[in-house]
Amino acid sequence: MTTASVLVNGSPTDEFPLERGLRQGDPISPFLFFLAAEGLNVLMEAV
Repeated sequence: MTTASVLVNGSPTDEFPLERGLRQGDPISPFLFFLAAEGLNVLMEAV
């Protein structure tokens, strides 16, 4: 199983398992990135 951690204020979090996701190079990845980025953009404009 693959694990990941995230940097928060320069310090890594504990590792957590990645149970779902897409493999690097998956053809649908750019579209999903666009959807997520557009959703964040809408939320940020509303502030």
